[in-house]
Amino acid sequence: MTFRLAGETWDGAEVAQTWQITAQGVTEHRLSLGECGGWPELLSAYPRLLVAQAPWQQLMFSAAPADAAAFLSDLRAVHDEEKWDSFGKYGLGGQIELGYGVFADGPAPLLELYHSVLEAHRMRPSPLPSASRPTPPRECLTLGGTVWQDDLYVLAQAFTGEQR
Repeated sequence: MTFRLAGETWDGAEVAQTWQITAQGVTEHRLSLGECGGWPELLSAYPRLLVAQAPWQQLMFSAAPADAAAFLSDLRAVHDEEKWDSFGKYGLGGQIELGYGVFADGPAPLLELYHSVLEAHRMRPSPLPSASRPTPPRECLTLGGTVWQDDLYVLAQAFTGEQR
């Protein structure tokens, strides 16, 4: 990737640099041509990394909740959209009203939260290992935007940069 940084520093000095960034072991990305939402930032802690680095599992259930509306309300209350993306992305599968199926397939830490809610509603949850996944990324190059909706990013094992 090639970036041209143009602007001013806090003291009014002009910035005009070109950088060549190389990503090794890319596992996920969302990029577009044009201006970025902010300065490129290399992070080792970022919500998308948390999801990509977590082991995955499936969460089965074998009983219907007594009060489906209360169950969904409690489930939404434990789901942090800043940390785990939009509500429902990894779960709400199966036949909730009939009481069986694969409820969710996603990051184990999130499904542990879901497990406690299913257990509280006596839905008899059972975690199962999910399919193996590739080696998780270690870093995120973020280029601005919000974490889940319109951000530009690259998840990879490593990045190197060289000013041109």
